[in-house]
This record gives sequence, structure tokens and C-alpha cells, in this order.
Amino acid sequence: MGLIRNAATARCGNFLVNRTPSYEPPYKIMHTRLPDSKTMDTSELLERYAMGEGDFSGLDLQEVNLNGVVLSRVNLAGTNLSLSVLQNAQLSEVNLADAMLWRTDLRRANLALANLSKAILIRANLSHVNLRNAFLTRTDLRLINLRYADLRGADLTGADLRYADLRGANFTGANLRKVDLSGANLSDAQLAQVTLTGAVIHRANLNHALVGSGVYNPIKRTGKAVPDYQVVN
Repeated sequence: MGLIRNAATARCGNFLVNRTPSYEPPYKIMHTRLPDSKTMDTSELLERYAMGEGDFSGLDLQEVNLNGVVLSRVNLAGTNLSLSVLQNAQLSEVNLADAMLWRTDLRRANLALANLSKAILIRANLSHVNLRNAFLTRTDLRLINLRYADLRGADLTGADLRYADLRGANFTGANLRKVDLSGANLSDAQLAQVTLTGAVIHRANLNHALVGSGVYNPIKRTGKAVPDYQVVN
């Protein structure tokens, strides 16, 4: 995508991202590759991984097919995987900090204990994904599909979840401090022992959200942050 003029931009790892605070989709996003990014084809990447190499940070891997790939515990920090397919990928403990995953297809992938801090996953598809105990601090998750995702014990402090599809997601024990859930759909989500201190939930859908053994919906839909609130069993 070309550079968007007259818009607030910021560098995120190897990418320039539009941070204009607009709530209405489509969100304009730039994933222009900066000069220090590297290229590598997928066959070379997999060959190097098979030989024991684990650092693949900063690569340009846009629109590649890595369906079912096994890349556990590798360093993919700052890598651009926009529009790529990684369905059923085994990515446990992978480092994807500052990575670009715009519209990436990660359905049913295993990202347990993965580090996605400050990564960009706008409009990515992570339905039925395993994100148990993963790190998603200050991650851009606008318009993401996390339906029926397993986020038990995950740390999402400061994450941007505006207009995210979180239906049926399991957030049991997750840290949602200072997250922005404006317009998000949390219907049927599991929220036992979730910390929501400082969270913004303007127009969020919490219908039939599950807390412990019951249906619970105590949070007022305001534009203000929740001052000091914890959902418990």
C-alpha cells in the first residue's frame, strides 16, 4: 500500500503504521517495508530452520503460504507476514514482537506462550487459535477475528481491541488492564478471573458473557475507563 499523506504515522518495528484514531472501518494501514527489512523465500527459511537456525527477525514474508508450518521458539520479531496463510501452524513460544500480521490467516494455529507484544494484527483471522499464556501487550488487534480463541492466562495489557470479534473466546485468568474494547463483540466469551482495570468498553457487546458458572454482564457501556474492576468467580 502506498504512503497515506496527512495522517498520523509511527514506526512499528520495520513498518510505518497509520495511528489516526478513527473508529470507522476500513482502517487505513501502511505496511511499507523500510530499507532495513530483509527478504527470504519460504523454502530457504524452512531449510535453515531444519538446520537449527532460529533467528529470522525482520524478514519480508508477505503473502506466503506456510500452512501447517512448524516454527516453534524462533525469532520472527519485526517480520512482515501480512496476507500470509499460517493455518494450523505450530508457533509456540515464537517471538513475533513488533511483527506485521495484517490480514494474516492464523486459524487454529498454536501460539501458546508466544510474544506478540506491539505486533499489528489488524483484520487478522485467529479464530480457534491457541494463545494460552501469550504476551500481547500493546498489540494492535483492531477488527481481528478471535472467535473461540483460547486466551487463558494471556497478558493483553494496553492492547487495542476496537471492533474485535471475540465471540466465544476464553479469557479465563487473562490480564486485560487498560485494553480498548470499544465496539468489540464479547458475546458468549468466558471472562472468569479477568482483570479489567482501566479498560475502555464503549459500545462493547457483553451479552451472555460467562463468568464462573453464570451469565454475567455488570459493566456499564460508557466511554470511560473501568476504574478498578476485576471479574472473579
